[in-house]
Amino acid sequence: MSRLINFILIFLFSSNFIISQTLDAQVFGSCGDFFSNEKTLSSTMGEVVVYDYSQENFDLHQGFQNIAADLVCSFECVLYNHLIELPQGWSYWSTYLSPKESEMEDIFYQISEDVIILKDQNGEVYWPYFGINGINSHNEGEGYQIKMNTNQVLNIEGYMQINPSVTIYEDWNILGCLYHEPVLIEESMSPIVENIILVKDENANVFWPYLSINTIEYIIPGEGYAVKSSSDLNFTFYNQPEELLRFLPLKNDKEFSYYKRPIKTNENMTVGFSYEVLKEFMSFGDEIAAFDIYNNVVGVQIFENNNLALTIWGDDSFTNQKDGMLDLEPLSFRVWNKNQNKELQIKVLEWEQGDDYYTTNAINISGVLRLDNQDFSSIFSISPNPLKCSGKVEFEILDDCLVSIFLVNNLGYRESLLNSELTKGLHHFDFSINKRPGLYYLIIEKCNNTMSIPFAIIK
Repeated sequence: MSRLINFILIFLFSSNFIISQTLDAQVFGSCGDFFSNEKTLSSTMGEVVVYDYSQENFDLHQGFQNIAADLVCSFECVLYNHLIELPQGWSYWSTYLSPKESEMEDIFYQISEDVIILKDQNGEVYWPYFGINGINSHNEGEGYQIKMNTNQVLNIEGYMQINPSVTIYEDWNILGCLYHEPVLIEESMSPIVENIILVKDENANVFWPYLSINTIEYIIPGEGYAVKSSSDLNFTFYNQPEELLRFLPLKNDKEFSYYKRPIKTNENMTVGFSYEVLKEFMSFGDEIAAFDIYNNVVGVQIFENNNLALTIWGDDSFTNQKDGMLDLEPLSFRVWNKNQNKELQIKVLEWEQGDDYYTTNAINISGVLRLDNQDFSSIFSISPNPLKCSGKVEFEILDDCLVSIFLVNNLGYRESLLNSELTKGLHHFDFSINKRPGLYYLIIEKCNNTMSIPFAIIK
């Protein structure tokens, strides 16, 4: 019998079976021999191991012993996965993880063929097609702009921090979301709200403390936000305990009844209208839109009986067509009255902030508005647009009256094309011009009303 016991003991102590567990924290053995390096602890059978972190539902078995003490492991030593939806076209993205592999080539290696370009807040780019990576590696707390060929899901593997802090710099930033769960933006920004000028998300929603506008509502993990600050400041993401109820607010994209949704690009500006100036000629549910010189919708918003922020999208330089406003292109606005089913033009007579021209990242605030008594349901058009040397104007007048048509350049110089008494009805007017390529306006004055159409002359 003693021989059998000795044989068993010899077998157990000479066995190569060693329990190892990869750990990121310092580990101590209370007795016996053990081997450890930067990541690994290997202990012999029967040791008591003291470890000052624990991981829920984890037991360490050493030979015949089961260590009863719970092991606690902080976020920094556990790998998590963060799945981020990247839609086709332009969007913002960020992650609350510190990526295990931080180089942009490593983060996007699985979907790099669908990445057109990635930009950071400093204008550096990751451009796979040309093999350019000016961003190099991911910066914790930053968000990024990305343009995708197709819808994809980005899978990031990394480590979480509990309450990380980041620096928000004066002027514009792209702020990432380091919250693990959605958080109300008003609560999140309350410690620094006096320094926040404007926050924008990828879908033209804004948090604008000065005008008490908040259409963002929640800061959501995976998203990024353009933030303009009046000064440099430190910002801490205070995360809620894990045991609290998790939820994800629904993204409710507004449905527009009349105007077409504009193309979302990587550039935009924001125009604010106060309730006091809009209530005179807009009712709840009416729509306001901005147009470029080719009469394309470049921004649209619904009036909801409060201050209104209208995002105007700029041109995307990574496409061959004009899909937004160019810098210094003049702004024009129209409103659609749903009750009367009429489209009317408004003119900003005074600006509290800004001017009549588009500028990327500008923040304009309108003052006095004028509603022109023009019914755009009546006909007034120019073709072709753009044109080379000749075109045709089609217009309608509702009464017999004097009609004048002028060609106006971008400096305001007028040239008369027509000045004649006309009868009510539909009219066509052909004209020829010999002008340098550029932006011009055709203005028609008829029956005490004035209307204008922007157009371009090309070679």
